[in-house]
Amino acid sequence: MVRSSMANKLTELTEKYDKLPIRLRLLLVFSSIVILVFIVDLLWFSPVQTETKNLQGLIDQVDKQINETLESQNLLNAAISNQRNHPKRKQLGQIKQQIEQAKQTLEERTINLVKPEAMATVLKEIINRSEKLTLLSLVKQPALPLFVDENDAQADDSIQMYRHPLEMVFEGKYSDTQNFLKQIENMPQKVNFESLQYTVQTHPVSKVTLVVSTLSLERKWIGG
Repeated sequence: MVRSSMANKLTELTEKYDKLPIRLRLLLVFSSIVILVFIVDLLWFSPVQTETKNLQGLIDQVDKQINETLESQNLLNAAISNQRNHPKRKQLGQIKQQIEQAKQTLEERTINLVKPEAMATVLKEIINRSEKLTLLSLVKQPALPLFVDENDAQADDSIQMYRHPLEMVFEGKYSDTQNFLKQIENMPQKVNFESLQYTVQTHPVSKVTLVVSTLSLERKWIGG
């Protein structure tokens, strides 16, 4: 009885929609698309983006610690050069140890991130398993250093960390896209979500441009 009532209401709404002028129907379709994109951003992308920003904040803190420690090391190096028995040598050794600890902290912060060399393969496997999404392109973008000084000069290579972005473009229905994004989010090893562009082409098929990234102490992409 309830199903019959709902079916009648749906039929009634469909008939009313068909009687509307074409311009008004197009306006309703466009409005629905805008609302759909807003819901995607509100329910999924915004929380994930917040988590990514939190990770970046932690990395920035370690970056600051490294820069302060390196500055202290440079001052001590200048003070004790050519003086083997200088009392500051012990302090210099302690500073070097702090730098190694900072590097270890960076590695621990990123241990749950997928390796750059595996990221492309992992994402392709997920999208191929869906069978309902069509992968149009998958492009590895140049690695970017995370730590730069005020003059945009790259920090010491020995403690540098790099962001490896990857852009993928695919087509599919909204529900299939949502399932794909959830699978990425639930992976044991994570990626950072950089941006998401959702464009409805021919309803219900949409084109999605997704940029994700991971972090590594290595600059070069290896394999993948």
